[in-house]
Amino acid sequence: MTFMKITSNDIINELRNAGIHPRVEINNYTKFSRFGVINPHDAVTYAREYTFFTKPDLHLFKEGNPSVLNLQLSNIPFFKEMHERFNPILQQLQISTKGNPSPFINILTNRSNGGLDLPSLDTLEMETGANAYGELIKYRWMALDSTHEFSMEFLDSKYLEIYLLAKTWEEYSRRKVTGEVSPPSDRYIINKILHDQVCVYKFIVGEDGETILYYAKLYGVYIKNVPRDIFSNFNYKEGYIPISLSFNADFVEDMDPSILVDFNYLTSSYASSNANIPLYNKSINMVDGRFVNMPYIQYVPKSESSISKYSYYKLKWR
Repeated sequence: MTFMKITSNDIINELRNAGIHPRVEINNYTKFSRFGVINPHDAVTYAREYTFFTKPDLHLFKEGNPSVLNLQLSNIPFFKEMHERFNPILQQLQISTKGNPSPFINILTNRSNGGLDLPSLDTLEMETGANAYGELIKYRWMALDSTHEFSMEFLDSKYLEIYLLAKTWEEYSRRKVTGEVSPPSDRYIINKILHDQVCVYKFIVGEDGETILYYAKLYGVYIKNVPRDIFSNFNYKEGYIPISLSFNADFVEDMDPSILVDFNYLTSSYASSNANIPLYNKSINMVDGRFVNMPYIQYVPKSESSISKYSYYKLKWR
């Protein structure tokens, strides 16, 4: 009886026949795959979104002192009650508060229950005048990144922290429009800065929990609604109350590395330590579930990457 000798090349050819190729053979830029490829190396198996809202600078405290309410608001019962009972919520809305530990409205990141919708880039067109036969030519113009409305759902607690945050933002905006309250600093007036609008950063990370697949930034964001209609038939039995907030953004940008530079610049002065807190704690062989202080972006060049054919960015935590 004779046995057929099977070589490593035979095994590789069998795998190719099944659509499985060595990673170095997969070349989508200069070659063609006639029968399709099973490519686990580049597959997206899991993704998670992080959304960071920067803090506005509402003039809620006198000279940024969280123990003293702005005199322009001191006779308004709503703000007096918020100052006495829910002071931490007010501190989420004034970035110039003394001792401010974060540039972000952390509670919105922690209580987010779903993603942030983004608009597609739809190209506008221009056209020439029609000739005698009714024929004309269309020209591609540009896609606009301006004016985007979106909604996000958050999980509120029995203290109605998300609802009261939105309510405070709205009550302040009313008094700003009527001239009852002024910005916390003259620089907002001199430099024509809107102190009650914010930016929103959106990051989508891959299966390792930190490799950034996609990132975007929204500018000129403000809240549009206070959803008190959720209390019309209040009969919740779950642990949290789902609450949907609507926002408007003046501009949207994505995949521009200046976004990451802005993010790191924003967070750098708030990091209490430069020590990185990894997602997986090797000393206990578990995922590290501790609360962390500040995110930042780390660049990983291609030469140091063993998992990617490109350089990439990671969302890290301190």
